[in-house]
Amino acid sequence: MAKKEDAEPTAGRKRQQPLLVFFSGAVLLLLVLAVVLFKDEMTATTFWVVRLIATLGAAGFGALIPGYLKIEGTGWKAGGAVAFGAMAYFFNPPPIDVAPAVKDILIQGIVYVDGKAQPNVDVKGNEIARQSNTDLYGKFSFTVPEDKLPANITFGIQFRQTDSTLMNIDTTIRFSKEEFSKPDFEIRLKSLQRPPAKFLLAGYVYNEQGNGLGGVAVTVNGSSSQTDDGGYFELYVITDRDRVPLNFSKSGFISKTYSYTLPNRSISVTLKK
Repeated sequence: MAKKEDAEPTAGRKRQQPLLVFFSGAVLLLLVLAVVLFKDEMTATTFWVVRLIATLGAAGFGALIPGYLKIEGTGWKAGGAVAFGAMAYFFNPPPIDVAPAVKDILIQGIVYVDGKAQPNVDVKGNEIARQSNTDLYGKFSFTVPEDKLPANITFGIQFRQTDSTLMNIDTTIRFSKEEFSKPDFEIRLKSLQRPPAKFLLAGYVYNEQGNGLGGVAVTVNGSSSQTDDGGYFELYVITDRDRVPLNFSKSGFISKTYSYTLPNRSISVTLKK
């Protein structure tokens, strides 16, 4: 009676062994599938390890499949579960045609204005639809797919001058691939003085009671005018700046000087005694 009870666990373990081998093989095959799907490139060593795991997995997977498989090769033959492993090891899948990955090309450079690396410059690559803004060191960069890199690029450059006597920069410069592909690529610009222009300054001067004050001298940069009886004045000034100081004076009143942007037709000033 004891011998029969001892035999039952042994038989159960024997029935479980094929299932364990089968599931182990399935897990190994899933591991191989994950490596193939998520690893872009494999070295020769990695490929050998994957093939070895696939061999063990296929053998375990085939252990529970009914029937008998027999295969032969040059100088060898195998059957059953070993045949499944041999197939995984010796037979290669057909090659898959995969389009080569397109490499991104980095275009970078430094923008100089009047010999100094200039920050806050807008740089556009017109043919490649790319835009960048220079950093504190005047550097800009953008990437372009290699298959869309043209032989020439027209760079649009825009920069707003902080000095009002200089013209804002808004220009385009064309460079060849040989030029903009250099690691020390530079774009050098030169500022231009703002040409003098004629601007109109106009407005009214009032006394403390709010009445127009006539006879007030209005002067700026050597040019002068005088208010009429209603306190109105007009004065033209020729300058290369965007702001000018305007002085108002009349005998018996405290003179005042104010700075105005150009042009300005709505000046209003009150003089006190």
